[in-house]
Amino acid sequence: MPRPTNVQNANAVRVREVANDKFYTPASLVDLHLSKFHNKFHGLTIYEPFAGQGTYLSRFPDYFPDCKFESTEIDNGTDFFDYTGTPDVVITNPPFSILKQVFERLYALNPLVISLVLNQHAITPCRIQNANAHGYFVTDYHLTRCDRWFGVACILTLRRDVSTNVISFDTIKHKLEA
Repeated sequence: MPRPTNVQNANAVRVREVANDKFYTPASLVDLHLSKFHNKFHGLTIYEPFAGQGTYLSRFPDYFPDCKFESTEIDNGTDFFDYTGTPDVVITNPPFSILKQVFERLYALNPLVISLVLNQHAITPCRIQNANAHGYFVTDYHLTRCDRWFGVACILTLRRDVSTNVISFDTIKHKLEA
């Protein structure tokens, strides 16, 4: 039997009766994500709010040897929405079904850097405007492929120590002429 395509996987997720956001991040994608920051953070607190199987957390010491690490994982009895720490950096692959709430909570935590692995379609002009309104700007937007996810994934990095996005966008709705 042939494996389902990315489109078939996406359609199956979209019509499921019970939400299940447990799409664990492949180690190679975690390494790609973390390599963007290799040896760039020193003495900071790096937080992984959706630790899952620990793929990010287990690699943090290799990429950030002199940083402090914190994590939460609902399946282990610690909930991101109850976290009271003050992270400097958040790096994770968040659950897609509650992405709006995740972004709002991340902004409330006020870290210097927020870097997420997301579905490419999760990044919209409205979402970027919302980030900007909270003082965060896009400093990196990297597209990649992830087998058995939804086709194209992206690594999105937001920072609050800059004042412009590295990508441009608008909210104009272009209409076809009759």
